[in-house]
Amino acid sequence: MRHLLYIISLLALVCSCDSGDVEEVYQIQTSGRTASLTASVSQWEPLPAGYNLSLAAYPVSGQYASSQRVLSASDVKDGRLRVVLSGIADTTNTVELSVTNVLRKRVLTLLSVDVSAYEPKDTIRIECPLTRFSHYASIQKGVFDAACIRCHGEGAQAARDLYLTENQSEAMLVDVISKSHPDIKRVASGNPEESLLHQILAEGGENILHVNHVEILHRLGVDTDLLRTFIDHWIKSLAP
Repeated sequence: MRHLLYIISLLALVCSCDSGDVEEVYQIQTSGRTASLTASVSQWEPLPAGYNLSLAAYPVSGQYASSQRVLSASDVKDGRLRVVLSGIADTTNTVELSVTNVLRKRVLTLLSVDVSAYEPKDTIRIECPLTRFSHYASIQKGVFDAACIRCHGEGAQAARDLYLTENQSEAMLVDVISKSHPDIKRVASGNPEESLLHQILAEGGENILHVNHVEILHRLGVDTDLLRTFIDHWIKSLAP
């Protein structure tokens, strides 16, 4: 009898479920803003281990990306770079093309866009003017162009005849004897500690030259220790 009652209960349950259409509800959650970055690419070289070239979103006064999209060679097709970053938080202040470390901390800013200039529902569309993407190209854009060429290239005469403008800087630095310190090279291939560039940017190097280059580095608004290490990695990569 007990078995019969159990079977009847099951039949009743099945009939109740089949008595009408069952509405299926799918909840799709969408939040955050979207940014797209495009660029024409003439050079693409991966950054060294521990660093990423990223399209990243940063909050006000934040050094860590709240979200990021790491760029790779696979994003480049027919000479065009195309990437999209979704889910950008409402608290975002800037969307940047930046070098980040494994903790998503900003090492260097290459391009920055103020999010407040866009309507909340608008896609933040960024056409990047850069065409070269590499370790050295990042230093050129994020350090030399941002902080150095005012004295070393934009005027009629560069300080110490050192031009740090694009297409000139590398040849003017690597294994070239310093005019102010003839006993040392501006950049000694493979040896950061023996490079004047390393020495004038290191804490304690404020008085090596008549200009405080440590203070200039601080004006970039990034973690200067991380940036120095990034530059040192480039110098080490020049080793024969």
